[in-house]
Amino acid sequence: MNWGYFKAYDDGVTITASKPIQIEGIGLYVPTELNRVISGTVSLEMESKDDGKTSKLASVAGYMAATSPGVVNKIYQAMFEAPVSLQAEITYTIHLN
Repeated sequence: MNWGYFKAYDDGVTITASKPIQIEGIGLYVPTELNRVISGTVSLEMESKDDGKTSKLASVAGYMAATSPGVVNKIYQAMFEAPVSLQAEITYTIHLN
């Protein structure tokens, strides 16, 4: 799997899998200070090879702090409602907006 930073958004990572995979969610490190919080929506998007437009495949809103439910070993588990199948050699982007 490859990854890269996507400059059109403040926080994003692009991925391309070499084989088909499924993604159920992502893990985000939380702030370690007790009074710090990150909130936003994690989304998974696919870029069209034809016209370069993106389509949102899944998203989940989150409120991420050191004491949030779902935090394991300082990682917030942002789980999508259902697993998403990713095709091989297609560019996908994960955003936190």
